[in-house]
Amino acid sequence: MSSALEDLLRSYSPNAQQTIAKMNGLDPEALPGTPDHVRVLAQALARPERIERVLSDLDGVERLVLERLLLQNGQAKTDLLRQELLQSGFIPESPSAKYVGSPYRQLPRYFEDVLARLAALGLVLSTGDSEHNDLAEPAELSPSARVLIPDEIRRTLPSSPTWLPTLPPDGLSQIVEGAPDEFQRDLFLFWSYANSHQMVLTSRGWIPKRHWTHLNEEFRYKESLRGLRNEGETGRFGFLHILMEEMGLLQQAERELKPAPNSREFLALSLRARTERALRAWLRASAWNELSRIQELSSNSPRPPSSRLTSALKGARQFVAGLLRHAPPDQWVSLKGFIERARAVNDEFLLPRYHSYYGFHNPYHGHGNAVSWEFPAFDEAKGWDLVEARLIANMLQEPLHWLGVVSLGWAANEPVAFRVTPIGAQILGISSPQPEQAPERRIIVQPNFQIFALDPISDYTLSLLDEFAERVKSERVFEYQLSRESVYEAQQKGVTAAQIAAFLDRESNTPVPQNVKMTLHEWGRYHERIVFYQGVALCQVAEPDILDRILNDPRVSAHLAARISPTTAMARGSGAGLQGLRKALHGKGILSTSTRSMPPYAVQPDGRIRFRHRVPDFHILHQLAPFTLERDGDLRITEEAVAKAASTGWTAARIIQTLSAQQQEALPLDVVSKIKVWGKHYGDAAISKVTLVQFKSADILRELAEDLEIGPLIVPFSPTGALAIVRDENVDALRAALRQRGMGLDSQLRSG
Repeated sequence: MSSALEDLLRSYSPNAQQTIAKMNGLDPEALPGTPDHVRVLAQALARPERIERVLSDLDGVERLVLERLLLQNGQAKTDLLRQELLQSGFIPESPSAKYVGSPYRQLPRYFEDVLARLAALGLVLSTGDSEHNDLAEPAELSPSARVLIPDEIRRTLPSSPTWLPTLPPDGLSQIVEGAPDEFQRDLFLFWSYANSHQMVLTSRGWIPKRHWTHLNEEFRYKESLRGLRNEGETGRFGFLHILMEEMGLLQQAERELKPAPNSREFLALSLRARTERALRAWLRASAWNELSRIQELSSNSPRPPSSRLTSALKGARQFVAGLLRHAPPDQWVSLKGFIERARAVNDEFLLPRYHSYYGFHNPYHGHGNAVSWEFPAFDEAKGWDLVEARLIANMLQEPLHWLGVVSLGWAANEPVAFRVTPIGAQILGISSPQPEQAPERRIIVQPNFQIFALDPISDYTLSLLDEFAERVKSERVFEYQLSRESVYEAQQKGVTAAQIAAFLDRESNTPVPQNVKMTLHEWGRYHERIVFYQGVALCQVAEPDILDRILNDPRVSAHLAARISPTTAMARGSGAGLQGLRKALHGKGILSTSTRSMPPYAVQPDGRIRFRHRVPDFHILHQLAPFTLERDGDLRITEEAVAKAASTGWTAARIIQTLSAQQQEALPLDVVSKIKVWGKHYGDAAISKVTLVQFKSADILRELAEDLEIGPLIVPFSPTGALAIVRDENVDALRAALRQRGMGLDSQLRSG
C-alpha cells in the first residue's frame, strides 16, 4: 500500500523527481532503474535526520512559509499564500502570471522560486484542487493549486514551530505593558477637546502649542514636551492627530480642526474593533514618518515625507506587521532576533537593491535608492543596521507599542524584547478573537449634582455626559458637575431635560436622587419659557388699533398666531397659509404687501432713508439701527450715528455694504464719501520731508550700509504700498484734501 508522500511524488514529472533526489543527496541516475524508485525516494525523504538537515539549510522566507503552513494544519491554497506573502512584503511580485519557479534561482527570488525549492527539498509539495487531488498532467516543481506538507514530513516537525529567539521574563529589568485601552481613552479625550474647543491650525497644518500642551496634561500617557516648539516635534501626540484624521474622526474645515460627522459612533465600538481600525490607519498613513523619529536620521528626514518615501514606509509597516503574525503571543521575543529574522526574510523590504553594469548600487545614496534620500551611511553593511534595523525597532517601540499591540521588555536601560498583547494577537490573527464583555453601568449621580463615571466605562457614554454636564476631572474616575448652565447648553443642541433624566436613569448603577430628577424637570420648564422661532412670517401694521380690529375678526385671526407686539403678530403656516391671510385682509379692505418683493428703501443724497412702505420691516430697522438716528420722523445717516457705530467696530465699508444690499439704486456718491469721512475710513497719514540718495545698485547700497563711516548716516529705503512721493509744490493742496477726508496728519513717519 502506497503512502501519501508516495502518491504526491508520483504526480511529479520524472525530471522533477530527479531534481528532488539530487537536492536530497540521492543519485538521480539510479532512481529510474530501481523497481519502485518513487517508494525509495519517499522513504529517503521521510527520514528524520534528513529532515533536520534540510531544515537547517532553509533561509528566512522558506522557514516563514513552512511555519505558516504548519499553523494552517499543514496546507493552504497557493493563491492565498502568495497574496499573504506579497502583501507583507516578504517576496517581490512575479514577472508574469505564467512564471515557472526554479529551486536554483538566487536574486530576485519570487514566490514560485521559494515553493520550488521547498518542493525540491521534499518539505512542501503541490496537489490539485480540493475536489481532485490528482493533477491533470505531471507536475513540475513550481506550485500548483494547493501546497501542503506531507504527513510523513509533518510528523517530524514541531506542531507550532518558531524560529524567533525568546527571552525569559526574569531576564528583564522592566516591563512596559502595551495598553490599548489607554491609547483609546486618550483618543477620546482628543476628540472631546476638539468637540468643545476651536482649534485653528497653523499654516503648516499643526495644532497650536497651547492646545497640545493642555491636552497632554489630560492624557493618560503624558509625553515629555520640554523644549518642543511645535506639534511636528512631538511624538505620540502627533501620531494621535494623524491617526484620527486618517480614520475620519477629525476633519479640517478652513484650517479649523473639528470632529467629523458621525465620528461619535466610533467611540461605541469594542476595544478590539477600535484598536484594529487604528492599526489599519497606521499601516496606510501618509503623514507619519518613522524615519524622522530616529535621531541619527531625523535631520535629513523630509517633512512631510515624499510620495515615494511614503510608499516605501507603508510597505515597511506591512512587512513588520506580517512578521509579527509569526511571533508567539505568550512569550518575550528577542528584539535583536526579530530584526535578524527580518533581514533573513527580506533585507530589501525598505530599499530595493538595483543592479547595473557596474554592480549593485549603494541603496543609502540618494541616486541609488527608490526614495531619492541621502542616508548618513557610507557602506551597505553599516547602512542596514543604521536604517532598516532601527526602523523596525522604532515601529515596535513607538507606533505598535502606543497602539497597545506589543508590550516592551527592558534590560540595561534599553528595550531588548517585546511580547504581542492579547488584543494584538487577536487583531494579527495569531489567536482566535475572544468575546468582549459589554461595559457595565458605571455612573453614580450624587444629590449635590456631582456625577462620577467609573472605569471601565464606554468612551461613548463619556461623550454623551460631556454634552450636558461640565467635566471637572478626567483621571481614573471622571467627575462631572450638572448645572443649569450645562443643561441649557445641551438644550441649545436639541437635547431635552427629559432625555437627560432618562439617560441618567439608564446608565446609573444606583437610583438617581429625586431632587436631581425634580430639578432637571424644573430647569426644562424654565428654559422653555423663552422659545426661538425660525422661518416664521410676521404680520406688521402701522397702528395698534389696526391689529386690534384684525384679531377681533375670526376670518382673519384664524390665520394669525400669537401677538408679539402692539403692531406685530405671527402668521400661521407659510405658502398657501399666507395666501389665505392676504385674501382675508383684502376682504376687510386692507391691501397687504410683502417686504421681500422689492428693495425696501432708497437712501437720499442728504442721508435720509425713504422707505417704500409705510410700515418698515423691523428686520431692516434692526440692520440700520447701529449707524442711523431718527430725526423729525425720518431715519437718517448722520455723522454722530456713524461715529458711534465706528466706536463699536463698524467700518465704513461694512456700513456701505449693509446699505447697498437693500438699496433700490446705487448709493449717492455724497453719502458714500461722508460715511468714509465720518467712519475714519482713510485713517491718518504722516507728511515728512526726506532726502533720497540713489546709488548705482542695491549691492552698492548694501556695501555702503556696512561701511563704518557711511553706514550710520544712511537708512536703506524700501518703499511699500503705503508710501507715495509728492512734489514740493503739491504738499499744501494734499494737506487740505486729506483733512477734508477726516485724516489726521503727523510730521513723523510711522514704522512698519
